[in-house]
Amino acid sequence: MNNYTMKGLVPAAYTPMFEDLSVNYDAIEAMASYLKASGVNAIFICGSTGEGCNLTTEERKKVAEAYVKHFDGEVIVHVGHNCLKDAADLAAHAQEIGAAAVSAIAPSYFPMNSTQVLLKSMKQIAAACPELPFYYYHIPALTNAGANVPEFLELAADSIPNLRGVKFTNEQIHVFLACKQAAGGIYDIAFGYDEMMIAGWSAGSKAYVGSTFNFMAPLYQALLDAAEAGNMEEARRLQHLSEEAIRVINSVGAFHPLVKTLISRLGVPCGPARLPMDSVTQEQADTLWNKLQDLGVGPYLNPSISLSRV
Repeated sequence: MNNYTMKGLVPAAYTPMFEDLSVNYDAIEAMASYLKASGVNAIFICGSTGEGCNLTTEERKKVAEAYVKHFDGEVIVHVGHNCLKDAADLAAHAQEIGAAAVSAIAPSYFPMNSTQVLLKSMKQIAAACPELPFYYYHIPALTNAGANVPEFLELAADSIPNLRGVKFTNEQIHVFLACKQAAGGIYDIAFGYDEMMIAGWSAGSKAYVGSTFNFMAPLYQALLDAAEAGNMEEARRLQHLSEEAIRVINSVGAFHPLVKTLISRLGVPCGPARLPMDSVTQEQADTLWNKLQDLGVGPYLNPSISLSRV
C-alpha cells in the first residue's frame, strides 16, 4: 500500500459540465491546471462538491481517469454510493488508474446508525482497493449517519488494514478530537468545514478539504500561515472573511452552481450543476462577483488561467 496521507489544502474539485448538463471531460485538463496553479498538491474528486452522487458510475470513472491523467499531484477519488457493489467497483477502478487514495461516504438512503454496519460497509469498499489508503467520509448533514465514528475507528484498526483516516465534515470539534485520539492516534483526520478551519487547526488537523478552496485557496493558505506563525488576530480576520464570503454566496442563490460561475470567470469553463441543485442566472453570477469584490475577497482569489496556456 502506498504511504500517501492527506496534508495541507485539498480542494474538493468541481466536475465541469456543458450547458446541456453533460460532463465536459475536455475541461478537466483546464480545471486540473487551474487548481495546481493555486498552489495545492492534492485534490478530492467526485464528492459532494464534484456532484459524484449526480453522476453515473461510468461518468464517475471517466472523470476520475481525466483528473488522474491531468492533475500534477495527488488525486483522492470519492467512491461512495448507496449500492456498495458499485462503490467497491469505483474503488477498484481508482486503484487501477493510479489514484493516490479512496474515500467513501456511508450509504444514505437507510440511516447508518449502527457502528457495526458502518464497519461492514466501509470494509467492503476498502477491500476492493487494498493497495490504496482509504478514508471514511463523515458528513452527517447529508448522509444522516449517526454511527459512532471514534468507535468505528477503534474497531477498524483490526479489520480494515488500509483505513488511513476520516474526512471529517462536521462542526462537532469534540468528536473530531476523539477521532484524533482513537486507536492510539494512528489515524489521519482531515477537516472539511471551510468556515471553521481555524477550529480544525486548533484541534490538530494537518489536512483540510474544502469547496471554497476552488476559488480562494490563497486566503486559506494565508490563514494557516498566520496561525502557524502565532498571529491569531490575522488568522481570525481571514476566517471571518471566509465565513462572510460563504454567507454572501448563500444569500445570492444556489451555492455550488454559483461557485462554478466564479471558476468560469477565473478561466475554466465549469458550466452549470445538475438537479436537484438549482440553476443560477447571469445576473446572480454578476451580483455575486461584485459583492465578493466589495467584501475584499479579490486579493485572495485563485490566479486566473488562460486556456491557451493549458
